[in-house]
Amino acid sequence: MVSATSYLASLMVFSVMVISVVSGKMGMTVAKISHQNDLAIDLVTCDTAKGCNPYSGDTDCNTKLPVLCKQTDKSPRPAYAMTCTDHAMPKEFYCGWTMGYIATTPKVAASSFSTIRDVDAYCEDALGPGWVTAEFHDSRYIPGMNGATYANAQWTQWGASHGNSYPSGGWRYYSYGNVRNDTRFWMDINDQPTTYVDAYCEDAFGPGWVTAEFHDSRYIPGMNGATYANAQWTQWGATHGNNYPSGGWSYYSYGNVRNDTRFWMDINDQPTTCWSR
Repeated sequence: MVSATSYLASLMVFSVMVISVVSGKMGMTVAKISHQNDLAIDLVTCDTAKGCNPYSGDTDCNTKLPVLCKQTDKSPRPAYAMTCTDHAMPKEFYCGWTMGYIATTPKVAASSFSTIRDVDAYCEDALGPGWVTAEFHDSRYIPGMNGATYANAQWTQWGASHGNSYPSGGWRYYSYGNVRNDTRFWMDINDQPTTYVDAYCEDAFGPGWVTAEFHDSRYIPGMNGATYANAQWTQWGATHGNNYPSGGWSYYSYGNVRNDTRFWMDINDQPTTCWSR
């Protein structure tokens, strides 16, 4: 019988070998849609009406496009107006702030890279230390932010009173920069498509099962015992756009797994997994 470890290892070798040679593999691309000179900020979007597809990709990975890169320095949000509208999430989710800068690289085929670490290295080679690949969920927001409300010093003050954990946004965001507007860009998305390791979980347990990740837990500052448990947990989420701060290192979950062995786990911000991202 082939062990789970051997099986996973064989999958990883296969994925690394084919990623740069298989024509037709699709990746997600985004575009700049506006620039505000007074604030020196760009608005970048994944607009499905213009072709962006974060679920199955929209552009052949052999296509040469710039990579959108970011450098985060915890810059507070400038006082831009809220132009987004509510959908499944509150409008602020769709007009979030990256807390830093964006820039682009020379054009390159996404199939040139085996892992996100390679893309990060390409950003750093092109733009300097601290530059990494921009990601779909990079933006942060505060419920109710608009114009001067929760901008500049208010942004920082809110963060200080919430453990510097801002809810994560998606789909489009503002950032300092003035990138080109004549092409689309490669962008990372860290929860799509399903990875080979996720597929192994689904094969073992059924639809909806994916790999556990180091940062999976969520918390509310001050939770303890009945405080922020059950209905209070749900109520807090409803007033915060259902965006709970992310935890790490240890967490609770329903289940009763075995305790006679260690387990493989994903970690999405460190190069210490045995599989490509």
